Amino acid sequence: MAMIYLKELAHYKNTNFEHPHGLQIFNKGVRTQYKTISWFEKFKNQTPFCGECIAGIQHVWKPDTRSSIRIFWIIVIIAATIGCMLMLLMVFRLRKEQPLVTVVETAHLPIYAIRFPALALCPYNHINWLRYHAAEERYLPKNATKEMRESFYHLLVAMEHVAFTHLIPIGEFLKRGTPPQVIRNIPLHDLAQFMAYRCNEVFVWCEFDTTRYDCCKIFMRERTELGVCLVFNSLVSEDSKKIQLTDPRYPWRARDSGEPSGITVMLRHNESYVRPNSTIPFRVTLLVKQAEEWNQQFHHTFYPNTHSDVMISPTLTETSSEARIIEPERRNCLFWNEKSTKYSRLEGFPYNKLNCQTYCQHRHVIDYCNCSMTLYFPELREFKTEECKVSDLDCLYRNKEHFNNLKGPRQDEYMNESGRGMICDCIDNCESLLFLAAVNAQPVPSTSTNVTAPVIYIDIYYNRKTLTKYSARLRYTFLNMVGYIGGVFGLFWGASVLSLVEICYAIVRLFLGFLWRRMKKLRRSRRIATKLSVIKE
Repeated sequence: MAMIYLKELAHYKNTNFEHPHGLQIFNKGVRTQYKTISWFEKFKNQTPFCGECIAGIQHVWKPDTRSSIRIFWIIVIIAATIGCMLMLLMVFRLRKEQPLVTVVETAHLPIYAIRFPALALCPYNHINWLRYHAAEERYLPKNATKEMRESFYHLLVAMEHVAFTHLIPIGEFLKRGTPPQVIRNIPLHDLAQFMAYRCNEVFVWCEFDTTRYDCCKIFMRERTELGVCLVFNSLVSEDSKKIQLTDPRYPWRARDSGEPSGITVMLRHNESYVRPNSTIPFRVTLLVKQAEEWNQQFHHTFYPNTHSDVMISPTLTETSSEARIIEPERRNCLFWNEKSTKYSRLEGFPYNKLNCQTYCQHRHVIDYCNCSMTLYFPELREFKTEECKVSDLDCLYRNKEHFNNLKGPRQDEYMNESGRGMICDCIDNCESLLFLAAVNAQPVPSTSTNVTAPVIYIDIYYNRKTLTKYSARLRYTFLNMVGYIGGVFGLFWGASVLSLVEICYAIVRLFLGFLWRRMKKLRRSRRIATKLSVIKE
């Protein structure tokens, strides 16, 4: 039996007229329209992560903020950002210029913290005439003519008081005309070494730090621009380096100041070593230098029958290793192990300004006379030239004015020096030890003097138990720059490191969201293109 539930059937209604209770007619479905979100809205959505990272920025994001107030805070934040960028540029410019400041690190550094200086004693007369006949047998043939012997004799006379910066005596020898060929071929370095004074011919006794030594075991023969000298506490010659192999504390140091702690020497003059009728007096020149320095330009001369006290005041200046970030030209120094193609150094020695000048001087001799002047300078192996001989004396004498004048790279701009000179561009070493010497000479009492054998007493010692150490440092270190940058951010933005992290985090989220939407849209486009291609097929 079938039953009909009449309420399930809708009653007919006239729908030709509009009635609020009429039959509902649904419109066609509308495709969903995606709303385009602006970059401002997207960045605004990141406010939960960077809502107050910059002071005042919360007034820009608040939805209930009036437009005028929002514009005001936008202008304030933009102005603060511009000011912050300008200040950061100034900070980075200071970091780039990076001046050095020199401060007193300590005024009481113990004197034993540094090496005792190397002391070069150079006889004023370089020729020991006691070996004259031996030199004739060595350099002249057995059947030497009178002309050869006379020329050789006058050559030695000219070399008695010749130095690299004092080549005038050579002129008298050259005025005699061209010497014989056998004389012209004599190497100057070998001749000077053979005729130079030996240690036992100059020293009587030596004492260092109240201990008596054999002078010939602590004074070694070395070459300087004054010629062959006897040097104490040095590391230039091979004999000096051998001492360091047996004594690890060499070069020695002084434990105290005053006369007993330094070195005392007694020198004696012997008339038999001097040429008859010689006008060159008995004198000794002192060079105070570092152990690895080849030469020193400041000299002190001591006269016979005098007792001289040489009081040394050392000054140490060190440049911080942080300064390596600055070019050597700007910091005006070069570290001992720093490589540089502009500033020269002697082979086997750390960089040193005086050694750089020595290299430059020797290079000028090679350029002008095409010979190696190993009488005064170390050998430069990169210049494959022969040693200077007697035949090269004419070239050396003609260019004596050039060799006598050592100039800096821009010296002529500040001084009226139109003459020639050797221009040597050398800067200081970043660990510079300077020895200032004050000499006090007194005559020896007449009761102790000997006219035929005058003596010279020299006491060399430190005048203080401590020295002053200066330190050249960067004015703006890394910590200073961090402090300056933090101060700029705090002043203009009221921000900190965490604020910067929040900003970066919001930007990264925004960027990753952009990439994700682009990739999603690209994948959807590819799926639609694939379906269309299938339908067409």
